[in-house]
Amino acid sequence: MRVHQWKSWAVNAGLALASTLLCLLLLEGAVRWGIQRFHPQLGLRIQLHQKTVERGRSGHAYFASHPYLSYQPSEIVLTATGCVINHEPFTLEKPPGALRVACLGASTTKFTYPLFLRDYLRPSFGNRTIEVMDWSCAGWTIVESTLNYVLRVRMFHPDIIILHHGYNDMAPRLRKDFQFDYAHFRKTFDFPGFSRWDAWLSRSWLATWLQMRRGRLLSDLDEATVRPPGPDNIYSVPPPGHTLLTYRSCVSTLGALARADGARLILAGMIYNVTGYLPREYVPLIEEHNAVFRAAARELDALYVDVQPHFAHHPGLFVDSCHLKTPGNQLKSALLASAVARVMDVTPLVWVTGGLNSTEDLTGKPDAGVSPDRALVIRWQPMAEAVRQVHVWVRIDGGKEAYLGQTASADQTYFEWKSGSPLTHPAFRDGPLPGHSYEFLVYGIVNAPPVPWVTLAPVQWIDKHTPAG
Repeated sequence: MRVHQWKSWAVNAGLALASTLLCLLLLEGAVRWGIQRFHPQLGLRIQLHQKTVERGRSGHAYFASHPYLSYQPSEIVLTATGCVINHEPFTLEKPPGALRVACLGASTTKFTYPLFLRDYLRPSFGNRTIEVMDWSCAGWTIVESTLNYVLRVRMFHPDIIILHHGYNDMAPRLRKDFQFDYAHFRKTFDFPGFSRWDAWLSRSWLATWLQMRRGRLLSDLDEATVRPPGPDNIYSVPPPGHTLLTYRSCVSTLGALARADGARLILAGMIYNVTGYLPREYVPLIEEHNAVFRAAARELDALYVDVQPHFAHHPGLFVDSCHLKTPGNQLKSALLASAVARVMDVTPLVWVTGGLNSTEDLTGKPDAGVSPDRALVIRWQPMAEAVRQVHVWVRIDGGKEAYLGQTASADQTYFEWKSGSPLTHPAFRDGPLPGHSYEFLVYGIVNAPPVPWVTLAPVQWIDKHTPAG
């Protein structure tokens, strides 16, 4: 009897184990498919993590030591004639006629919007060769990006520099032992390595994804690159004003060097999730950094891009407090592509004129007219894909966007918004109203979920009979 019971127990245990393993295999397959289908940059991060672990337990997923930068992405390799970034080679000398864009930043740049930027630039630059160089590194502050530009990036003579920072600089600013060179914050790169258990788990996308969700891999980076703050060494929010001087100095230095090198600087403000991932007391610090960007743009003849309004009403585009899902990074890329077009004085993805016969781009400007003739014409580049419909959405006074209308045909490249215009949503049949600012999003409807092309800045409609003040 005991033998029979033991055999029955063994069979049941075997069936339970087999069922568990089958469920884990199915879940592993589902995670791999879902990440590759909906979040390809996350899949790339997982693959890089696996690759590094396979090399042995001596490195990190993305990082290698550097004598001046503390650490750098292991996927950036300098050569005698150029460099290799994310397996793409670049020469020191730009190809004739090429547009070279250098993206500087941290994890909100690495493997995010630069992946899509070239595609969003093509409608504005036609057959011109476009090179997008992702010089960013997860965890870097603006200090590392400044040194990176001085030591490496400027040697490649970029036409455009996109600087996207503002999140990681909060941590060094909140330390009571603050030093202007951030030496109180950084330490010599000393990654502790991976255990055999880490090596085994890294083979699973499911396990690696769960580790990332728990912040495991990022905490490894902190352990390797950040000095422990010690007890009672953290400022309450806000920190003293002098802690902002380093951020200002680095932006000013980068702007001056870019101008001296003949490059145009685009300052992309930092974004954050408004739904609680980031404690609200830290939001003013990010806004301070964005304000530094905004002021520097005026002083340095650079272009400031206010990115946050495009994401403030869409927490579903975020992975966490500041990192975006693939559609969010595509939207950011479309916005920055229009910024590049503006500074290079070519036609952006989307622009606005005051009428069908007008050519002046009103983006970021006021439009004035007589009330009965109120009109704005939203225009866009011909879309390469065979779209089924084109829908136009509007954001009024920085609020959440709303459906404005659609074109009569899929190949039409403009939408005339005025009183009584056809195919306009009833709520907007009166046309643009005086005293309001408008931003527009253009969706080319295809089989996949569409990502909009966007205007770079609001257009304000001013009635000629209404005092501008």
